[in-house]
Amino acid sequence: MNFRLLPLVAGLALPFTACAQATRTKPVPAARPIRADTTALRRTLDSIANAHRGVVGYSVIDIDNSVRLSRRGDETFPTASLIKVPILVTVYDLVA
Repeated sequence: MNFRLLPLVAGLALPFTACAQATRTKPVPAARPIRADTTALRRTLDSIANAHRGVVGYSVIDIDNSVRLSRRGDETFPTASLIKVPILVTVYDLVA
């Protein structure tokens, strides 16, 4: 590529980008977060944990308002590395 033409190409492109900026519409306001029913969520999570015969702990944090639901959230649990694979596969399926 001839690098001497680069300033010329950039100079020709600048007016077009300025015109594109001038025709923009008003920005759409961000959607307000919906306040979750944390009581129902806690009941659901606790019923799942109570039905399990093992030791269950969870911690869920709403990053919009820092509300935290936790059951044994301050305890350290040994990790089972193989469970991470199906969880990640499910998360990737949900995101895709």
